[in-house]
Amino acid sequence: MWTAGRRGDRGPGGGRRIHSLSVARGTVGRRRGTDRHTGREHRPRFYAATREERHGGAGGAGAVPPGASDWAADQAEQYEESNGQEATTLRGVPIMLVSTTGRRTGALRRTPLMRVEHQGSYAAVASKGGAPDHPVWYLNILADPVVTVRDGAQVGTYRAHTAEGAERDRWWERAVAVWPDYAEYQTKTDRQIPVVVLDPVE
Repeated sequence: MWTAGRRGDRGPGGGRRIHSLSVARGTVGRRRGTDRHTGREHRPRFYAATREERHGGAGGAGAVPPGASDWAADQAEQYEESNGQEATTLRGVPIMLVSTTGRRTGALRRTPLMRVEHQGSYAAVASKGGAPDHPVWYLNILADPVVTVRDGAQVGTYRAHTAEGAERDRWWERAVAVWPDYAEYQTKTDRQIPVVVLDPVE
């Protein structure tokens, strides 16, 4: 399993490989079952979502659809289901959830990103670990700039735009201060990593 919770071998998207997901004390891996006394289905608070549920069916409306890496989907699910009380950090650094609308499917896509905040606005850095192509969530924002941000228990609607020039420089400096690996990611790719500013919709 790949997770952001502990150090180890790197996995897809920059995740770390460990034997169990640490951010929720292993509860994400527990399977659902049937109570032998009542015959009713039961599920732990943070359960392993089925493929159908992650696609948005069978009670999974609003869940992370196909395309998200397993560790990101698990972390986003824990964060959302706990009302921002669980799975809120990556290597000890706070994250936020950014929800976009899939440009092809129209499905909700929740993505855990590093929390870069300044005076009520946020920055979302489309680094993809220094990959040559943009992350899917950034392409979704280009198609529909209205997003939802969950920062802990606080949820709001924001309008996104890609920062340029001096504005990008300021936000990039803030982002690197929060997550220094961004500077390394930039050295790995020829594209300028987009910095997306999220301003609250009043």
